[in-house]
Amino acid sequence: MLLKFMKNMEIDISRIRDALLEDEDFLRGFAIKVAKQKPLQELILKSVIPNVATKNDLKNLETRLKNDIIHYIDKRLDDTRNYIDKRLDDMRNYIDKRLDDIRKLIIATSTILAILLSALIGIQLV
Repeated sequence: MLLKFMKNMEIDISRIRDALLEDEDFLRGFAIKVAKQKPLQELILKSVIPNVATKNDLKNLETRLKNDIIHYIDKRLDDTRNYIDKRLDDMRNYIDKRLDDIRKLIIATSTILAILLSALIGIQLV
């Protein structure tokens, strides 16, 4: 009926609608008026509730996040531990090789010294 009246008055309805939708006081008052009507309250609640998280939803999310974080940290720790173990093994192998080289050098030096000493002692005895 209002629309018919407005059309008869040759008022641009879309302009009125746009103006009302931009008026926050009008929208606030309209929302309050609509929310106070019992049949519309149930409709509003049914449209809003699916988007609302319950305490149980939040608790489940918290548990999942904690588990994800723990899993992530455990993975990073394992990766770090494996990296360190590999580096330590590499260092042990390097040190073992160097020690083996030193042992060989000591044996070679001892052998040469023994030969020299024998020759020196043999020369002095003669």
